Amino acid sequence: MEKHVERGRMLYSSSRYDAAEAELRKALAEEPGDFIALGFLALSIAHQDRPDEALATAQEAVGHGPDEPYPHFALALVHFIRDEYLKSKAAVLESLRLDDEAPWAWALLANIHIVREEYTEALDAANHGLEIDPEDSGCQNFKALALTQLGRHREAAATIKGQLQRDPDDAMTHANQGWAELHANNPKQAAIHFREALRLEPELEFARVGMLNALRARNPIFRLLLAYFLWMSRLSQGARWGVIIGGVFGVKLLRQAAKHNPSLMCIAIPVIVLYLLFVFITWTGPILANLLLRLDKFGRHVLSKDEIRASNYVGVSLGLSILFGIAAAAGWLCATSPAAMTTWALLPAMAAGLFLLMILPLAGTLNTSDRKWRIALSVYTGLLFACGAAAVAMIHFSPNRAGLPGALFVIGLVLYTWLGSVVCSQRPD
Repeated sequence: MEKHVERGRMLYSSSRYDAAEAELRKALAEEPGDFIALGFLALSIAHQDRPDEALATAQEAVGHGPDEPYPHFALALVHFIRDEYLKSKAAVLESLRLDDEAPWAWALLANIHIVREEYTEALDAANHGLEIDPEDSGCQNFKALALTQLGRHREAAATIKGQLQRDPDDAMTHANQGWAELHANNPKQAAIHFREALRLEPELEFARVGMLNALRARNPIFRLLLAYFLWMSRLSQGARWGVIIGGVFGVKLLRQAAKHNPSLMCIAIPVIVLYLLFVFITWTGPILANLLLRLDKFGRHVLSKDEIRASNYVGVSLGLSILFGIAAAAGWLCATSPAAMTTWALLPAMAAGLFLLMILPLAGTLNTSDRKWRIALSVYTGLLFACGAAAVAMIHFSPNRAGLPGALFVIGLVLYTWLGSVVCSQRPD
């Protein structure tokens, strides 16, 4: 029985999850209540995209070893894989209550805090683990990541350098170095480390996302946008809302000032246009950059299936906007009367504007990782498009009635940006 458990653990460590599952089931056939085998089996199943079965197996492991730390740790890791971070935190804290000398449990706790953007707590957890084992790679990496997010770049660089010297073949450390280079606005150096991380561990999502951003940053516009995103990620949640609300009210005050002092119009109009363009790019920039990466030999392989699907939808909307824009220009040139101008120029121009503006809610919805929120935002986006399409159609059939759906579309689009900001600011549970 023990040889099957040991083989299963080795196969799991090598990411051969199906083979690990087979060995662990052999061990459980001999000893059904072995909580170590059940714990590793739960993790092997979780990595094979069978989340419900993994959770049931982990809970069974806890049932057979309620006073042992490892089953609770396995349950915590299963919850983490399922993106259930508060449940994962509760389970790992129970594991640490039973045995607080396990650096891997402290590393998992640090990881949970990082996902929830609790960087000070993540640093504390990582340091607890390093007090037990100063060379634990998990704690070292999460310490470096927390330090980077806290803006303590020199300490982060020293931590990563030391870890690379100890283990130059650690994929997570290379990925960490890549993110540190991105924060320092060095996307070329970042890409080198992300490429090495993916060579060592092709399924490392942390490195894949980093490489995706490094490739996007070859575009100068997205490079500036990435710098903004990374700066915002280092701010507290309250500070982020301060930036967002400050921008909205700043533009509103400038507009009011220009109304009372027309001489300010020459300043107010460009600033407001640039602000609206900035808002549009912050929402759509990453997904539009993905469209460009579809043309890159290496870039297209870095994109996930969801990212490719999202870029398809946005690409179709952008393509329709361009086609209707061309039709509007042709109609304007060929129109011989005001009625013809409405039919052949105004309608396609409005349709072009509709599909261009729809890129914003499409990008926001498709970039939402939480499944429930994505469904809710998808319904909202569908209703928004229906209002816009109705307004465009009524311009031709019943112009006097086009105002209501048009107003609903504009109001809905503005509300969407606020709703999307709330969704994006939610801490993962």
